Amino acid sequence: MLKKAFTFLAIALLVVFLVGELVGRYFGLHDYPTHVSSDTFEYIHSPNQDRTIYGNHFITNEFSMRSEPISPEDSLIVLLIGDSVVNGGNLTDHDSLASTLLEKSLSDELGQKVRVLNIAAGSWGPDNGMEYVKKYGLFGADAIVLVFSSHDAHDNIKLERSIVDNHPQYFSKNYPLAWGKLAERGWQQVEGRLFKKNKQNKIDNSDLGISEEKDFNAGFAYFRDVAASENIPLFLYLHASLEELKKQELNDDGLEIVQFSDSNNIQLITELETDLKPADFRDGIHYSDAGQKHLAKELQPLLLDVLE
Repeated sequence: MLKKAFTFLAIALLVVFLVGELVGRYFGLHDYPTHVSSDTFEYIHSPNQDRTIYGNHFITNEFSMRSEPISPEDSLIVLLIGDSVVNGGNLTDHDSLASTLLEKSLSDELGQKVRVLNIAAGSWGPDNGMEYVKKYGLFGADAIVLVFSSHDAHDNIKLERSIVDNHPQYFSKNYPLAWGKLAERGWQQVEGRLFKKNKQNKIDNSDLGISEEKDFNAGFAYFRDVAASENIPLFLYLHASLEELKKQELNDDGLEIVQFSDSNNIQLITELETDLKPADFRDGIHYSDAGQKHLAKELQPLLLDVLE
């Protein structure tokens, strides 16, 4: 009788294990997009990825952009630089990204291959983009678009320690089994409930390289200068948070970005002045698929004007 009970338990556990693994693999938990460290711009997605996560196609090219590979056939180049709003993250399919939508619409309008290169990573500020461009160059850009939010005014790089493999959102390799990620997520929930103080200490602003200093982010001035010296049209798109949308006003950091843009003659698009809607958000800051379409719609005529 006892032997039968152990046999039944073993079979039940095996079934649970197999079903859990299959479900986890269905959602791509064994195949998350990974990151690599940088000693200048902190981190970025690993290059040359082609994955499916939560049913969404996620690719990066040889330069870690969330874009198709660079091709000699590319005739017009736009650099779209930002943070997770531009990158889209795991919940945005490649075909739903504003960069992908713009590539198609601009190429159709102009009758030549236009590239809108998605240079972005979660929690990046303008200075991360600055360091990326210093390393890899401007790729022969015909236009540069910076997409940042009010909180990026003082979101300065902080290189005290590597983010990759020291923060749960930024890791360099996957578990061999989907159960590895399931167990990790489960433990994070337990840790969050039982050890709230410790969890807060592990996942704070410094882990994401966000400085609390009040120095205005140097990346804004860098792109102003490089665009002027290379005669490249520069646009700064000030993305609104859901809170700013509801209040219909920018916070003090956002106003500081507006002041910088006005005093430096940078073409600024303030998203609060567009027809942005709550449905364009999936949370307090990130775009839904509708939001990605909104960004593409707002940038399309501006880019068309300078690329024609």
